[in-house]
Amino acid sequence: MVGRVLAQAMWPFMLVAFVFVTRDQLLFAAAAFILSGFLIALIGLGPDRLGRYIVIAALLTAPINDKDLRPLPGGPVTFSDVFLLLGFALLLPALTRRGVVLPLDWVLGALIIMFLVLITALLVEAPVEALGYGTRLVATAVVIPFLFLIWRPERRTIEILVWAYIVGQLGSIAWAVVEHHSRWDGLATHPNFFGMAGTTALALLVHKWFTTTGRERSLALAAAVVVAGGIYMSGSRAALIVTVVMALIVPFVERTSASAFSVLAGGVIALLVLQWAIRYAGEDSALGRLTGGGTAEGSDTERRDKLAIGIDKWTHSPIWGNAFDGTALDAHNIYLEVAIGIGVVGLFGFLLVLWSGSRSLFTDHPLRRLSYPAVAFAATGMLTNSLWDRFVWCAVALSILAVIPLTGEDLPPDEPDAQDSPSLPHDTKVATL
Repeated sequence: MVGRVLAQAMWPFMLVAFVFVTRDQLLFAAAAFILSGFLIALIGLGPDRLGRYIVIAALLTAPINDKDLRPLPGGPVTFSDVFLLLGFALLLPALTRRGVVLPLDWVLGALIIMFLVLITALLVEAPVEALGYGTRLVATAVVIPFLFLIWRPERRTIEILVWAYIVGQLGSIAWAVVEHHSRWDGLATHPNFFGMAGTTALALLVHKWFTTTGRERSLALAAAVVVAGGIYMSGSRAALIVTVVMALIVPFVERTSASAFSVLAGGVIALLVLQWAIRYAGEDSALGRLTGGGTAEGSDTERRDKLAIGIDKWTHSPIWGNAFDGTALDAHNIYLEVAIGIGVVGLFGFLLVLWSGSRSLFTDHPLRRLSYPAVAFAATGMLTNSLWDRFVWCAVALSILAVIPLTGEDLPPDEPDAQDSPSLPHDTKVATL
């Protein structure tokens, strides 16, 4: 309370001081204004609470990765990256005082990835370049999940993080509607990434649907309809295929009569309108491109050529890989891309990381439905080159949280569909540090 009162009292003086010092430089004045606001928030809220809010902002801005909307336009660092770094830096003092619970399969996969990224980089002619690209995979598949695992946010914060990502994608869709492009890309760098962020948000909405009731469930349904529309208009065939696959998987996993009926009804409606939809869909829509319209033919040819080149490159060093370089994402298949970079051994480690985020779906963990984003990414990976994009890995990190046990105070009340859900043994193997 004293800190908050002090912050409110200091705010006018600090603001005037900063602006006075930078009065001749507009850019510095703006930076000073932001810095003063940050310092006041830090004093008033404390590092733990402010860090939590900033990480939430990182999830909110994760789907927003347009190259023109970055701290340095055109650079590799997004605002989501900055928020993640700053948020966890503020949380770090509190995190170091807590015990760490890590899934053993994720630990093994992370160690394999880090070891092979380092070793393969040292064995090629351009080690600095190889290490620069390889550390991107380490940052996303290892560092981001590790930060969330040592944080272990309470259930309420996790649900806010989920909604933050969904709201960020809805904002991107709203911008896409304003832009009116033939293929929507919203606030993403590419229509395919826009569609992929949509499948990630849709996977998170499946979690919300089964774990909420009343008004929030209605909001989740409405958001799902909007997000599905964004996927369709993105023109991403991979996103459309994965959406259909997810729709088929959900009733088998959930074993609920409502979900089975919904998929059955949706399938009947889809069959009735499919012929009409194919005829009248825009060539650049996902369905139009799936049936060969728009840029599909040229894209298919390019992908086949790069896939053949990637396979040939992988055969030069199939076990340990060739290290990552500027062509690391050319294959348009994340599994082949990992195999090219760090071989089948590294691919095994990568699969362990994805498995650690997916396996909870088949247990009775209270957060098991958070595994859907990891499952969606694993499926999309066969058709995309999005290997180390943070807009995916932030959601996969939430999936991995569904593996570790919740503490007593974090355990939620009975879920709305708990009586219809599978109750399988929860076999979580963890390492406690």
